[in-house]
Amino acid sequence: MINMPYPVQIPIQPIAMSPPAGTASQTAPADLGLSRVPSSREAAASRSAYRHAAVETATPERLLLMLYNGALRFLNKGAQALRDDNPAEANEALTRALDIIAELNVTLNMEAGGEIALSLRDLYNFYGHEVLLANIRRDPDRLEPVIGFFEDFRKVWTEAASSLRSPAVTPEQSGEEENG
Repeated sequence: MINMPYPVQIPIQPIAMSPPAGTASQTAPADLGLSRVPSSREAAASRSAYRHAAVETATPERLLLMLYNGALRFLNKGAQALRDDNPAEANEALTRALDIIAELNVTLNMEAGGEIALSLRDLYNFYGHEVLLANIRRDPDRLEPVIGFFEDFRKVWTEAASSLRSPAVTPEQSGEEENG
């Protein structure tokens, strides 16, 4: 087993699977053979439970790829919102990207990772600062090198995880197609 500089630890809050009291579900069409259609809250709770289970059962390599995919999703969404002159949406997306970058930074194992972990910390700090500046200055072009960095590192970690022969991380499962 390769000793990765990344013991990824993500704190997860337990979620309630039952709908809040007083919410009604919609009735499903009889021709579909369903008794009812889940409410939007129930559907959101189901999606959240699925994500929670995916995180809880993922390997450290898969968790890292999930973080890279999330960072890319929010960086791209923030860049597009800046191009569309939608600062509120850009701020929300870029703040979430910064949260992921901070999580990547604090989960670095500096003792096991040595120089690599130190270099990654410097890169995460630098690119986090670039995201912050892009958000403040409303400059989507400033995000392009950040997006490039995360795309490159996602590819590297996908290959590294595949070399471990971990069935939980294949190129299709790494979520690359979701972040086009």
